[in-house]
Amino acid sequence: DVCSSDLGARQAAQELAYARTRAFEIDRRLFPWNSQAMRLKEFHRHILPHLKKMSANRGPSDQQHIVAGAAVAVMAETGRNLNEVLRLTIDPKLSSEFSYRQPNSSAGETCGRWKWDSISPPYESEFNNEHKFAVDPANYLTYPASTIVTKIIERYLPFRGETKSKRLFPFKGLHRAVRNYLDEYDAYDHFTPTRITNLSWAILHELTGGELAIICLLLGLHRPLVQVELFYTILETSEGAGLFAEAQRKLWGESTPDTIGAANDPVLGDRQFVGCRAFPHMEKVKETIDWLREGSEKFFNLRLPSFKAERDSEILNRAVMYATWHQFFSFGTRAICNAYQKNEGFSDDSGIGILSDKDFVTGYKTRVIFAPKRLRLHMSALEQRLATLLELQPSLRPLATTSDKQNGPSPVWLLDKAYKCVELTPTTIQEVMKEKFPLPVNSPRKVMRYLLRKAGISHTHAEAFMGHWWHGREPFSPFSSFDFSRLVGRLREVMPDLLEKKLGFDPTPGSR
Repeated sequence: DVCSSDLGARQAAQELAYARTRAFEIDRRLFPWNSQAMRLKEFHRHILPHLKKMSANRGPSDQQHIVAGAAVAVMAETGRNLNEVLRLTIDPKLSSEFSYRQPNSSAGETCGRWKWDSISPPYESEFNNEHKFAVDPANYLTYPASTIVTKIIERYLPFRGETKSKRLFPFKGLHRAVRNYLDEYDAYDHFTPTRITNLSWAILHELTGGELAIICLLLGLHRPLVQVELFYTILETSEGAGLFAEAQRKLWGESTPDTIGAANDPVLGDRQFVGCRAFPHMEKVKETIDWLREGSEKFFNLRLPSFKAERDSEILNRAVMYATWHQFFSFGTRAICNAYQKNEGFSDDSGIGILSDKDFVTGYKTRVIFAPKRLRLHMSALEQRLATLLELQPSLRPLATTSDKQNGPSPVWLLDKAYKCVELTPTTIQEVMKEKFPLPVNSPRKVMRYLLRKAGISHTHAEAFMGHWWHGREPFSPFSSFDFSRLVGRLREVMPDLLEKKLGFDPTPGSR
């Protein structure tokens, strides 16, 4: 119909073809190198030699040249554009949002220090850590500046004169001076401040395997492209320091010596993480799993004919939540209404199933999930035991049986205050479990994103596990070359260790 003589049919076909073709659009920001980034070889060949001469107190000595060179060096190392660099302050106490401290020679320091505030994703609701389940995030990050940048800034500082401004670059016309500086050494007519800024981003993109959210946390800068990923991503400050140091080594061609005061830095000592707003203490997660497992074992050891809802509803609810959380950690399930996935929905041979959390009628966001054999045995044992209990005590049924509109009645449910079956949703979980279950229902997604990354799972596989889709990165589109078998193979390798050894999930007596 694209070539039809019927104008209406032709326009409709062209619109449809255009809509489908948009799936092939390439986002150049996702590539390690793109037209917005200068290649590292170009930087090393044309600009780095002049910055090294400047750091060694050689080369041109006019003010404009040194001021612009210092700004270029700071942009390249911190990954900030010139407008952001202009807000940089020189601060002995590192108290402002983005600041630089000169080396303390009396303490034996040879390099300056960067400091910038950490970031976290924006939330509309107020965060309440009443039960102290979440780790305390680091409020800021500090890193040693490279030797080259430290020496360039030391050479530049006398040009600030007696100004009372705290800004490191209290000059007008710095944009023009930087462009003139780059033009002076530009062999290809494409050295721009933006490309200088993107140097560190490109290096870190390569070091992290494309984990843009990790880079944002490391540099303390938001990027809309990873707005969703930031909700589930955390970065250990020690890892951030290592990545920043490696990026400096690649950028400048030499390692940055650690300053003596770095080991005693309060960020690296008392605080450990930056990232998502509420990441639970791993000890608290394990305690909760242990508590649920104990309740599950009691439920499976109980003789069903003697079950009394007034006495035994708590251990039943703990058994149900134990299996449900086993699933949440295995699949990265969102806190959706139909929280429990039926055992019948998984292949007996491969353990593969599908999950449609947060999906539309089209099924576009339905994703492939993998249930280990021990989890499926756990699910089967619980479903059979609950079905037997309802046969023995039909009074537990509510007036309307809990049901999944698409897949029929759910085999798993909770008992409310009236000792009636209620469907498994985030709301009913909070109402039934109350203060005994202080962790947010979606905590497993954050924990698993962190554990998968520590286990060496690639960024692409981790995001497929999380079920993230945006900006043309959806791994399950009709035109995708994503390898499902490789994802499932990697999950087979790491999941048993994560679920059983790291988290403490163990089959209940009835499912061994």
